[in-house]
Amino acid sequence: AQIGQVAYSDGIKRETGTKASEE
Repeated sequence: AQIGQVAYSDGIKRETGTKASEE
């Protein structure tokens, strides 16, 4: 994972402001 982003177990990186509460 990078700063401002969250890496999901499926390998897809999404911004922390986008569906951050979902996997």
